[in-house]
Amino acid sequence: MKSALKYDNIIIGLGTVCFTASFLTGFGWISSYVMLACTVLMVCFSAVQSHGKLWLHIDAFHILTSMFIFYCFLSMLWAKDASMTFLVLKRIVLAVLLYYMQYTYYQKRPVDYVLMTAMLGGYAACIIVLWQQGFDLYLSNIVEGIRVYDQFINANEAGVMAAHAILLNLYFILYKRKIGWWTWLAIPALICVAGAGSKRSLLILVGGSFMLMLLHNYDRKKIVASALKGCAVILLLAATIYALGTLPMFAMITGRFKDFIGAITGTGSMDASTQTRLEYIQVGVYLFKKSPLIGCGINNPRVYNWIRDTYLHSNMMEMLAAGGVVGFGLYYSIHTYLFYNMWKYRSYRDDAYDILLVILLFYLICDISDMSYSQKDTYFYYMAMFLKVRELKRAARKGKPYVSKNRKEKQCIT
Repeated sequence: MKSALKYDNIIIGLGTVCFTASFLTGFGWISSYVMLACTVLMVCFSAVQSHGKLWLHIDAFHILTSMFIFYCFLSMLWAKDASMTFLVLKRIVLAVLLYYMQYTYYQKRPVDYVLMTAMLGGYAACIIVLWQQGFDLYLSNIVEGIRVYDQFINANEAGVMAAHAILLNLYFILYKRKIGWWTWLAIPALICVAGAGSKRSLLILVGGSFMLMLLHNYDRKKIVASALKGCAVILLLAATIYALGTLPMFAMITGRFKDFIGAITGTGSMDASTQTRLEYIQVGVYLFKKSPLIGCGINNPRVYNWIRDTYLHSNMMEMLAAGGVVGFGLYYSIHTYLFYNMWKYRSYRDDAYDILLVILLFYLICDISDMSYSQKDTYFYYMAMFLKVRELKRAARKGKPYVSKNRKEKQCIT
């Protein structure tokens, strides 16, 4: 037992380092080498733990992601600048292949192991971002309402990374009654969210937290009580959003939200960011009409973007313009498969089901105005979701919810 836990904690530690490195793209290939080394060591320790036996169950995670990646490579044939396609593909392929290797370990463990890795990795990346930028400078930028731009990580990525880590921390507190040493790391993560100035990160943090609270309080046998709790949570959400709007550290994000909503409803002037994003959508519509079936090639909308040399800041629009109906369908077949199976096996819902459903839902919502397909952590979370679907199917075959063979082991991780 102690030997098994020792190996599990070592492997989780290596997975945490790997996940942290996936965010620090500013370090170039160094982060990639770190990811590779950690993954190889994870597989080695996993092999030692299982006495040389390694299992790789090929399932929908491998098939659907491989189909999308293959189509991305195929799009190089008609892309105007194939090097741009290859530029984004080398990041995706590296991450996905490494997650395939890690799958050999995680498929034999509860999904909580994956979630713990993602939480700790996100927190570690937050600390590195604050250290690299300078904690004092970060705070002064927040006070002055200046968005922090870090050379090692995109501002939106930093905010989303921190928001997901805090959301996972809330999951462990609500569902597992765990308030570990890592809970204190929510403080630097909140600072990262505030400094990033990302609407998406605040949406994930606030909306995701309250949706998780709603699911946590939902009980099919107590509909009235659940409804009352739900109303209380919604009122608390409204009060929290209002309170956040009065705090100086979140003034920058809430100000961007107000400008965005005002522009959409016609009750306010359109800020520069919203105006630019709408212009990007026009670029995407033009490219989609030009080649609706196969698109202009993955990561090639930026080649045609007459406004600025950048992606379209909308994953859905980017997929339609770059991959056409085929590419869009292949990428979002991942979401379709996950949503379908989560609904189909909802009777076997457990703790991890709720948090992964929340993350998946907000991935889809945020894809309207942010990118996800090119980010390494996206596929890590997909891996966790596919592992959960695998557990749900196993539970359905047995006629009871999935339970780890060793509940003590599940409770003692990290």
